[in-house]
Amino acid sequence: METLLGKALSDMANIVSTRWYAGCGAAGLIIVVWTLLKGSAQDDLLVAFLGGAMMSLGAGESQSRTFQQSIGPNFTVTRPVRQFGLLSIALYLLAGLCALAALGRAIYLIA
Repeated sequence: METLLGKALSDMANIVSTRWYAGCGAAGLIIVVWTLLKGSAQDDLLVAFLGGAMMSLGAGESQSRTFQQSIGPNFTVTRPVRQFGLLSIALYLLAGLCALAALGRAIYLIA
């Protein structure tokens, strides 16, 4: 008999196998929420910045990816394309800012 948690993990694994950015965003969200609620054994800011970068990158990828069909006389081709909107650009910028903040924090901790 299958449990609800096992089914949820199986469904998530199926989604992540075709859409890696969904897994990146979900992992980033889990990291950020865990750090906010429980804290981490390492530096909380560094872990939260890395989780924010993962979450923003995954959400930006899911916002900008779409498919386009090219129909010819004897064929139909579906190919992936990117459509950059205001939300996807903002999420990519947020991912870059979080990555830069994590890098700055790591340099601060080392020095």
